[in-house]
This record gives sequence, C-alpha cells and structure tokens, in this order.
Amino acid sequence: MDTQTNRTSSEISSSLKSNRSKSRAAMAFSIVCIIVMIVLLFLGKYLFGVLMLIPVIIGVLLMMRSEIKIKNTISGDIVNGIVNEVLDNAIYAAPYRLSDEIIVSSHMVLPQPYDKISGSDFINGEYKGLLLKMSDIDLTRRVSTGDDDETDERVFDGQWLMCDFGKALSGEVHVSQITKSMPDSVKRQRIRMENEQFNEKFVVTADDPEEAFYVLTPHMMEYILSLEKKNKGILYMSFLRDGKFHIAVNSGEDFFELGKKKPDYETLRQIFLDQLRWYTDIIDVLRLEPNLYK
Repeated sequence: MDTQTNRTSSEISSSLKSNRSKSRAAMAFSIVCIIVMIVLLFLGKYLFGVLMLIPVIIGVLLMMRSEIKIKNTISGDIVNGIVNEVLDNAIYAAPYRLSDEIIVSSHMVLPQPYDKISGSDFINGEYKGLLLKMSDIDLTRRVSTGDDDETDERVFDGQWLMCDFGKALSGEVHVSQITKSMPDSVKRQRIRMENEQFNEKFVVTADDPEEAFYVLTPHMMEYILSLEKKNKGILYMSFLRDGKFHIAVNSGEDFFELGKKKPDYETLRQIFLDQLRWYTDIIDVLRLEPNLYK
C-alpha cells in the first residue's frame, strides 16, 4: 500500500515536471546515440559503433529512473488520496492487479479467448457497503505467425472492475459491445432485446433468455447506451447469479498514468478522480435497479 508523502501540490507538480523533462531528455539522448552507432557501423568503424552501446544503455537507465519516480509520485501523492476519498477501507497497490480467479470467474464474453493475464494499479475497498475490486488488465493470446513462429496478440487492454452486491442477482447475463473482431459464433448466441438501438450496439448472451429481460430492463439498456456514448473504450459486462457484477472497458490505456497530460497536481487529481467515479457512478445506478436482484 502506498503512503502519501505530505508534499504540497506545488512540490508534487514540480517533481512531475522535472522528472518528465529528465525522461524526455534521456530518451532523446539515447535516440541520438543509436543513430550515431548505426552510422559508425555503416562506415565500418565497428569498435566505436559497439562502444556507443554504453551511452545508449545509460540513457535508457536514466529514462527508466525518471519514469519510476513519476509513477511513485502519482501513486503516493495523488492516487492514494483519491482512492481513500472515494472508498472506505481502501488499499491501492500499484504493482498488483485483480487475481486470475476473479477474471476467469466473470465468464466475460470477449471477442477472442486469452491465455495470459497481466496488469497493475490494484484497488480494493468498500463503496457504500459493497466490496469493490479493480485494476488495469491486459489479456493476450499466443497466435501463430507462420514458419513455426508465435507472437502475443492483445485481446483486452483497459480497466476491469468487480463489485459484490452481497445478494443474488436475477440471473447470469453478459453484455458485449459489438466490434469487427467479434466472431459470428458469439453473435449467433445473442438474445435480441426489445431496444433495437441497443441490439445494434451490443450482444447479449445468457443461459436463460428470460433472465436477460429481467436484468436488462428498458431503463438499464438506455443507461448502458449512454455509457457507450460517453466512453471511448469498448464495454463488456457480466451480471452473475452469485451477486457479483463485472464491467471491463477496453480503453487501450492505463489508469493513473501521466502520459501526455499536464504535469500539474490539481489537473491530474481531477482527471484521476473522474476516472474512478465513472465506475462508482455505475454502481450507484445498479444499486437502485429493483429487477437486478432475485
């Protein structure tokens, strides 16, 4: 669990800005050294070319050092406070993720199967008395590229939340946003809902079609459509009979990263707070759905 360092907002902003500058400078230095190395090798000056590996490695190490400092600053000085502000009994552990058991038990209907799970930015806590766990998740699968070679193909890259409502739900229902990569075999299993706009955007599957109509009320379908319009990622949901709800957003981005954002404490704090509350707002809506529970 990360701990806050009690630095002022200006000190945090200054640290982020400084380390981003150092990271970019180290990257530029490494790129220049690589170019020089290639030129030397092309000219036949192999010894000098090989020796250029030393400054390349130094530049990469300096860049990694600055990136680690950025991540530690964001985790300890910004994210930890946000998580504890929104959740009770909260734990934020940047190096960890949701367990394999949680991911697999969701039975999420994804476009392709996966065989490897990785991730980071694990959050565990309670939201209005409900157990909540989430993290960044990266799902990949091994695929053949020909000539007996294989490579990792990304199936999912985004955020994954599990909320335990503590009581049985009306059924096991899965909602998957339609993409070009979704196989026809999944589409053939779909349950056609009464909302045609919803049918155009999502595939619904369930062991019992009646359960799908219980869980996905007209109001719920309209709400999911509103999420799709506001969200940049691809939505996947699982409603499980044991009371657990999963929502995964294939955003192609990690939570709580500086990236190209402004290295300013207040700016980042608001962005990260909005990211977390987007998910808790969904929980608020589901808590009030009378048909959701058995």
